[in-house]
Amino acid sequence: MKFRLAFLLLLLLFAIGIFWIVQSRAPLPEAPFQSVQSVGNVTPAKVGAQSIGVGLVPGFRRDDDTKKPALRSPEMRKTVRAKTSPAPAPVILSPPTSMAPPPAPMIPLPPEPPSPQEWKGNNDSSIARSGQIVVQNDEQWIRFWAEHHPHEAAPEVDFSQRMVVGVFLGQRPADGFKVDIQGVRTLPDAMIVDYLESAPPPGTFQIGVTAFPYDIQIIPRSALPVKFNKLTPQYQREEISGGKKML
Repeated sequence: MKFRLAFLLLLLLFAIGIFWIVQSRAPLPEAPFQSVQSVGNVTPAKVGAQSIGVGLVPGFRRDDDTKKPALRSPEMRKTVRAKTSPAPAPVILSPPTSMAPPPAPMIPLPPEPPSPQEWKGNNDSSIARSGQIVVQNDEQWIRFWAEHHPHEAAPEVDFSQRMVVGVFLGQRPADGFKVDIQGVRTLPDAMIVDYLESAPPPGTFQIGVTAFPYDIQIIPRSALPVKFNKLTPQYQREEISGGKKML
């Protein structure tokens, strides 16, 4: 008995399914073509469940299940798709970016001025005595410069390649006195420093003026002993004293 009831229930369900499939595939009646125009602010008329502004396009049919119009031809699909597709988004062009200026050319810095190789004068030294100097290391150089210019730091000297020589004339009665180191000569047994003393012309002495001429130079380093050679001027001035000519 239970088996028969179950079989009848299954048969009924099968029949209902066949009926539903047949009904869903049956063509729907075409909707009549109606033209509805909107005047002013009047809401467009509704044909079925579809709101239109001008009229229904021929070829539309209603789909009651999805509540959307169905197209019956590819041409109608293209027409409706063209009308209902959203407008393309506007293309926003970015403003042109300003080009960065080219980098400024690198201007090389001027080279540092070379360190002085000679110091000379006649009234700016604190050394008042006459004599010659030979400096061959930093310790001697710092000690000498502190006596020569007490308020200044000693200049840089590379004593691995150089050494310093100098000539001091001591006190002189006029600014016109000076001393010049003319050059350095290397002999087999010594290095010779030639220097020349100069005096102002007669009659140019100033009363109450004193000077302390000196000349200091940096020369190549040598292991030979250093000797100083006083040069004789190329000419001799003549002085008249008591009617007698003195050379």
